Amino acid sequence: MRATWHVQMPQEVAADDVRCVGSFQGWLVGVAPVRDRGACYRKFDGECFMVNAFSHEVVHLPHLSTFNHGLSGYSRKALPIIPVNNGFGEVYFTTNDKYTMSLHKVVLSASPESGSKCIVVASSFHTITQTLALWQPGMKSWHGCDGLPIVGPKDFAFYQGKLYVLLRFIPRLYAFELEEDDHGVVVSRVEHCGIEPLHEHRIQGRGALSCNIVVWRGNLLLIIRSCNSFPAGLYGGVEGDLVYFVDQYSKYDGGSFDPSYDTFVYNVRNGTARPFAVELSPHNFGAPRGKLDVPLWLLASK
Repeated sequence: MRATWHVQMPQEVAADDVRCVGSFQGWLVGVAPVRDRGACYRKFDGECFMVNAFSHEVVHLPHLSTFNHGLSGYSRKALPIIPVNNGFGEVYFTTNDKYTMSLHKVVLSASPESGSKCIVVASSFHTITQTLALWQPGMKSWHGCDGLPIVGPKDFAFYQGKLYVLLRFIPRLYAFELEEDDHGVVVSRVEHCGIEPLHEHRIQGRGALSCNIVVWRGNLLLIIRSCNSFPAGLYGGVEGDLVYFVDQYSKYDGGSFDPSYDTFVYNVRNGTARPFAVELSPHNFGAPRGKLDVPLWLLASK
């Protein structure tokens, strides 16, 4: 396991204030803050792009703060959550709307090289605005999905043709069915998926849970504090049947809060845990103070 690997970014997207919000098979998803509008809007993201860390190919996505894009075909529809009698209400899907977003996490259904098979799903979390945003090649704007049932920090994954959305701290799981129409990718149906009650976890104190979902060995797996899965045999130095936990939290040093990392490896065969072989810290990553975010797994395309 290597502590540091510097990715040389293409000149057209290289900037000091770019944030990485997702990765997929060698592709990184980056965003930059708004630069061309007033100060009240600079807390939102502006430019958004995908870049291949190995070939340096760049794919630009729609701007994340759009106020007047001149698109026709605005629509907003209510989608009742199935089954309708479970008390969780409905979510709203909007196409070709004006929006301001600050992305927290992004996942892809397929590599950008696959064209329209690549669907990009992003979680925007900013004050009262908590939206799922969807895009695929050919679309000129993001489509949004919001509503009280899906408010809060989320994780999501594509599995068997559906988008599964998990509210991480409850937890509550939904299956979103996606279709295509003249506007691009749309959400056509939302189903609530039952999850068995979780017991208090020994690592997360006071009964608090932070859950994620991944596709593992052909199944959708609910786990605590992890975000990717891959065949260990493809990468040297990585053992199988292990869960690598890399989570960020703040540590008070007497004068300020510094980012720290709770890092360990859990063996699913015997239930034991051990520390990471490499200590993760801002110093090891070579990142400036206050600029380090949660590390990402960067996996090459097969």
